[in-house]
Amino acid sequence: MTRLTKRALLIGTENYAEQRFGSLPCTRADTELFAQVLRHPSIGAFDLVEVLQDADANTVRATIADFLADSRHDEQVVLYLSGHGTSSAAADGRFFFLAADTTAERFEDTAVSADFVNERLEQCAAAQKIAVLDCCQSGGFTRGFATSKKPRKEVVDAGPLLRSRGVYVLSSSSADEASFGGGVDQDGSPAPSLFTGELVRALLTGVADRDGDGRIGVDELFQHVSERVRRQQAGQTPEKSSLGVNDEIIVAKAWRGSALRLDPVTPASRQPPALPTAVAEGTVSGRDPWQVLLEYYQACLRSDEARPELMFAGQAGDAFVCVGGHERVLSGDLGPSGQCEVPPGAEHLVDLVVEEDAELWYGYPAVAFLSDGNRKANRNTRIAPMFVRRVAVVRTPGGVVLEPFGPVEPHRAFASTFLSEEEAAEFVDTYTPSWHAGSHSQLVKDVNHHLRELFGMRDVQRLDPSAMAADLDLSTPVSGARNTALLFTTTREVKATEGLLKDLAYIDGKRGSIAETALGALLPHTRRDVRAREWQPVTPLQANEAQHRVIAAAMTTVLTVATGPPGTGKSQLVGNLVATAVANGQTVLVASTNNQAVDEVADRCNRIVPGSVVRTGSKGKRQVEADTLAVLMGSPPPAVNSTTAQVRARLAIELRAAVTAEFEAKAGVESELLESSGTRSRARSRWKQAGGPDQLPDEREWAAWEARSRKVVTAWFFGRRRRRALLRGLGWLEGDAPQTCALVADRFEAERAWRTLHLRAESLPTDAELDTRAADADRQVRDAAAERLRVAVAEGGRSGIRALNELLQADGRDWNEVRRVLPHVRGWAVTSLSARRFPTAAALFDLVIIDEASQCLVPHSLPLLFRARRALIIGDPMQLPPVRKLGHEDERRVRSRIGVSAAWLEGLRATYHRHSTFHAFEAAAGRSFLLDEHFRCHPEIIALPNQRFYGGELTVLTDVHAQRGAAFPAVSWADVPGAAVRPPGGSWRNDAEVDEVVQRVDQLIGLLPADATIGVVTPFAGQKDLLARKFAGVERVRVGTVHTFQGGECDAIVFSLVVSATMPRSTVGWVQRQTYLWNVAITRARAHLVVVGDRDLWASLGGVGAALVAAAEAPPEPTPDGSADDLLPRLYEALSALGTGAVSLNTHLDGYVADGVLDTGARKLAVRLDLAADDERARHLRLALAKTKLLASPAENRSATRVPAWRLYDDAPVNTWLH
Repeated sequence: MTRLTKRALLIGTENYAEQRFGSLPCTRADTELFAQVLRHPSIGAFDLVEVLQDADANTVRATIADFLADSRHDEQVVLYLSGHGTSSAAADGRFFFLAADTTAERFEDTAVSADFVNERLEQCAAAQKIAVLDCCQSGGFTRGFATSKKPRKEVVDAGPLLRSRGVYVLSSSSADEASFGGGVDQDGSPAPSLFTGELVRALLTGVADRDGDGRIGVDELFQHVSERVRRQQAGQTPEKSSLGVNDEIIVAKAWRGSALRLDPVTPASRQPPALPTAVAEGTVSGRDPWQVLLEYYQACLRSDEARPELMFAGQAGDAFVCVGGHERVLSGDLGPSGQCEVPPGAEHLVDLVVEEDAELWYGYPAVAFLSDGNRKANRNTRIAPMFVRRVAVVRTPGGVVLEPFGPVEPHRAFASTFLSEEEAAEFVDTYTPSWHAGSHSQLVKDVNHHLRELFGMRDVQRLDPSAMAADLDLSTPVSGARNTALLFTTTREVKATEGLLKDLAYIDGKRGSIAETALGALLPHTRRDVRAREWQPVTPLQANEAQHRVIAAAMTTVLTVATGPPGTGKSQLVGNLVATAVANGQTVLVASTNNQAVDEVADRCNRIVPGSVVRTGSKGKRQVEADTLAVLMGSPPPAVNSTTAQVRARLAIELRAAVTAEFEAKAGVESELLESSGTRSRARSRWKQAGGPDQLPDEREWAAWEARSRKVVTAWFFGRRRRRALLRGLGWLEGDAPQTCALVADRFEAERAWRTLHLRAESLPTDAELDTRAADADRQVRDAAAERLRVAVAEGGRSGIRALNELLQADGRDWNEVRRVLPHVRGWAVTSLSARRFPTAAALFDLVIIDEASQCLVPHSLPLLFRARRALIIGDPMQLPPVRKLGHEDERRVRSRIGVSAAWLEGLRATYHRHSTFHAFEAAAGRSFLLDEHFRCHPEIIALPNQRFYGGELTVLTDVHAQRGAAFPAVSWADVPGAAVRPPGGSWRNDAEVDEVVQRVDQLIGLLPADATIGVVTPFAGQKDLLARKFAGVERVRVGTVHTFQGGECDAIVFSLVVSATMPRSTVGWVQRQTYLWNVAITRARAHLVVVGDRDLWASLGGVGAALVAAAEAPPEPTPDGSADDLLPRLYEALSALGTGAVSLNTHLDGYVADGVLDTGARKLAVRLDLAADDERARHLRLALAKTKLLASPAENRSATRVPAWRLYDDAPVNTWLH
């Protein structure tokens, strides 16, 4: 056997620019020592070992990408990483390697994602690939979101969550464990980490050669190192993954000689690396980066539309030909040339590939699908091969031959016939062939397994790849596999994206104009500042501080990015921003990938002022556009002119600012009072300990006493006599120490300061007065804003009558008419693929808003942003991602053809197949504004998503009493240990769960108000279809998969999980990993969430399912918001001093927590203890008042009050300030 060339890349990160990431001197020892054993001719005998130390993320990505891309088929490659690693809840629980320049604020941009590394490894051409990861939580590299905080013995393996295909991965610890480093000697030389130290020792001594054959295999090495690590450190459990690895991998020779000594490690460096200032723009072949990027996206779009589809039997000889004889393409039995002859009758397919830019594919076995109503095959019988592989047409001196390339993969359309889109995508993305080259028996075994287990079908003809039939059996009236291969073409069906491709080509020809637009913000060299025009906020909908910050940024900066988690007022924000732009004379376009989001924004705006946003787009929406324009042409004159409306709006804004200033003043005084109260309390305590008298002189004399005390502290002339006289004058029986006099001065100063602040506090408006003023000011702002928008829209319609009429009368291409209308009709809404309703002109709109940007492919947003001067990108990366068909291998081929670096795209977070518009432009902006106030879900429902997906950053303000709910738990679990089944040709279903869902829905219908809505959600299409039939005709019950519920909400959600212990472990693992699915399903529920599934199974699996089980059994504990333990005794004493009822602390009320509750029997008083604000004092007080009101319940005779913490230090009787 020919010796493999052996290459290794070792990456270590010792020092980090951000101090919170501690330095790791052991990484230098790790890379240096490991490099020595790999290079040693009697051990690793590696031909090349590269070491990269303390590099920034861009350099790490580029180095990994180049190293692996340069690999050949006759190589063994080792990729080793040592440093900090962690999983990120904000990034769907994905694993990241920290680089030297990683920052917590821009974590996903400045760390190296496991997805990127994993993809580079999978696409690497090397025959043998080994990844060694020595990082905390490094087991997360190959896992989905499967981390559990339970002890390991309680966690049952959820199945093959490992996703690194064809790569042997050694991880130093599990996904929820730390990896332990080494120390530093007195001379500054570091010791290796525990895991790498054992790895080096095992190779250096040869002790890992367990079978004594003189060679060390990766399996042997892992077993030895794992045992040694676990023996030394109970909290560290190394893990391995070898999914898709079919060959034994020998990594080193076993050393049998005398003990070898390695060179000493160089002393550790303590110098932190400098932060780079911008994303590197290298590796684009010296061409204009915009040209490369635009060509890349155009090629990806075309490839995405060239996927194999189902064919019909009648297309035989035209769209496909049958291939008989010996199977060579899928099995890899191609000989040294890697090529095969063109099958008879396939010459016209070769011509199609050459002449029409079609793609050629080969697949086996061919499967015929007979419909239920027609059990006889005919020309309309659907045909598709089960597994496919691409084939290239190659011209040689001997004639045209075929050269298979790329991986063997499932036929996506075939899989989608039986599975839901989500299941099919998971199967296609994670499938790895299990056979060796030329192994027909293993190929048949693999085919039959998936045919039966996954698709519920069988082989109609016995599968024998060594003797395939040359024609397709259509005489047997049974659906199933035939022992025939197919050679077929796919054409690029680009009709849906034809306009998008035209726009991208146009922009490519106008690259010089990109810097004038919001699109320019994507790449560093075309970013620019915008000259802000004078503007005034116009908010006809309620808006909070976070929303106002986004509006201000969107009106003044080129690029603004905002994250809008469920229920945080994203639609309100977009509506207010549209109103602000239109009323300020600016053009604005709202766009999204889905019609529902666009319709919602347009409807919301038009409910405020009809015609404020024109919904347009495809032909189906042109009539809506025409109707809206007709309404605008007939607009009556506004009741007031624009000047009057502007003045009214400005006065309303000034009134609201004045009220905000009152909030700020009150919160400020209360903050000072709390600090002063602590100072006074400590001064009193020291006074008492020093034996001071109980009574103080008259308050009017305090200033004089303070001044005398300060003076005599340092008095030298008759100092003792003067100090003694002062103390006796206060009633002190003895003492003359300066310290005592200083204590006296401090006491009088503290008392005076506190009394001064107390008087100020008492003079300020009460909470009720402030609340009323704020409500009135907000109402005036909304009313004035609506009036100003109404005037702007009406005046625009009247001034543009001629232009509007010309547009309505235009025939065919009407871009010129559209241009003339825009100055008069300024608000528009369209889907991203209908952007060509408007001219492809640079900066055509003052502002473009891309809603649901996390579901939008990057190229879909580029034409929209080219048409924008400024842009707001808003979405939620924790919701469902974009739908794309292009796989890793297809994307790699595009990159290779275009000449673009994977590392460069990763640095931009702009890859076609893994990133969204939100990812790319969040990275470009460097930050994202968070809408952080949640108003939709019951607190017990949103608690889990808030903590698991949003880092606990959401402030929950849901008014439970305003919800359409019932006396029923907010989160409940219906335990159904049923058996999931997959019927032939169908998706998974669980009949026992269906019965339970029906019962639960009936129960909810009986309990909930008549106008309450109920949603039934499930991950599987088969279960959805069955449930839809059960609830057909029940108007208030909506049934769908999670994807169909994105953007919607119901008063109650019943979530049928379907999963059972009888399912394949891979399917269970898929559901468990779909964090987007879980988040969307949970956050659709307003008042009630009922989960239907096998409780014990999900509890054992960990992850979100286990967390839901726990939440249903015991609602999550709300944290007392800002209460300090040392204040609770004071609160208890204060409430008890009233003597009117029982007192309880930290009491749960409707999902919230009251710091204290006074129960008189007839009535209850809930108390919210309010600590001082650190910043944004007005907002703090506003939220405190809002949270206090949420504790009240008229139905339960429970009122609520806010108690500023300083009140607990007040000398006044409790009943004077607490009622």
